[in-house]
Amino acid sequence: MQETVGGRYRLDERIGSGGMAEVWRATDERTGETVALKRLHPSLAQDPASRARFRREVEAARAVEHSAVVRVRDAGEGPDGAWLVMDHLAGGSLADRLGAGPLPGDAVAVIGADLAGALAAVHAAGLVHRDVKPSNILLGVDGRARLADFGIARGEATGGLDDVTAAGDVVGTLRFLPPEVLAGGAATRASDVWALGAVLYEAVAGRPPFDASSPAALLASQRATPAQATQDQPLAAELPAMLDVDPAARPTAASVARALAVRPTVTDPSEDRTVIVPAPLRPVARPAPVPVEPRAVVPDAVAPSRRRLAPAALLVAMLLAAGLLIAINGPFAGSAASPASTPMTGADAFPTPGGSITAPASPRPTPTATDGGAAGAPAVGGGKGKGKDKPDKPGKGNGKGG
Repeated sequence: MQETVGGRYRLDERIGSGGMAEVWRATDERTGETVALKRLHPSLAQDPASRARFRREVEAARAVEHSAVVRVRDAGEGPDGAWLVMDHLAGGSLADRLGAGPLPGDAVAVIGADLAGALAAVHAAGLVHRDVKPSNILLGVDGRARLADFGIARGEATGGLDDVTAAGDVVGTLRFLPPEVLAGGAATRASDVWALGAVLYEAVAGRPPFDASSPAALLASQRATPAQATQDQPLAAELPAMLDVDPAARPTAASVARALAVRPTVTDPSEDRTVIVPAPLRPVARPAPVPVEPRAVVPDAVAPSRRRLAPAALLVAMLLAAGLLIAINGPFAGSAASPASTPMTGADAFPTPGGSITAPASPRPTPTATDGGAAGAPAVGGGKGKGKDKPDKPGKGNGKGG
């Protein structure tokens, strides 16, 4: 059966252990959330000094509120010792990540900006963390870093190397101790900045900035100028200042956070070469648009289209024209006012030299029997003969033709 702490946190898996406490992945049975629970080792659960120290850690963690500081959700004490509950970050620690090798400069700058901001909040609360190292830096699934473990945090005016080593809580972190602490001085805000610089240097270079085989070797190496860890800006500009031997010459955590948060554009050296850039094409004048009268779309059910109106209009016009002609030239046009003469058409009309149409002279009327002439026989001039019923032939007549 799984153990439960505080009446609600079920311990699922131990994910870390130090000299004083152990960390478990646990489940909050009230909310169902996954959390991280840190508690004293069973062997120290009843030790008053260990309980008091654990209590100070809880107070220090709760005094700092920052997005890059692991949040304390709950804490308590009982027969089984003291414990605190924190947010669970599935990305593991920076120490786990560096086991696969160094990180790109851009990623390290982001981590550095997060941690410098967290340290600025710690310092603003009047505290010194004193234990900045990769195993106390947790990573979220979003890649952002969180500062954890305030187990040895103290007020700025207290604490020193003896206090750190006596607790046994910094075993394996010798390479992150600044020179003033190695020399026996008290840890200050500048000490936290130095430790952060050492962490970032190792993260990007894959090795510590100084020889840390022993305290004496480390102190001697720290007095030398560290090798440049990277050419990537702004790490190349910030790391030497953060690792300065003189604490007064180091930047503040807040200034480091501002510097690392700004990522300047880095020019690729391979792009520094002569290239031929083609001349831009001359712009071609685009023809002016022809204005088009908007055409209203009328549904067929409402009004006929122009294609339907055109034949109908033409037919109406033709009918009107025909009616007009009939009205002018019809059978009733000249009955009252026009003379009885018949208009000439066709071959009866011929053009005159002047260009107008001139009607020929009217033929002489044919004499009838009542007029004194031969009935039905016209007089033909120039011939003589008897005018016998053959008008188409000349004959001899009794008289002379006039």
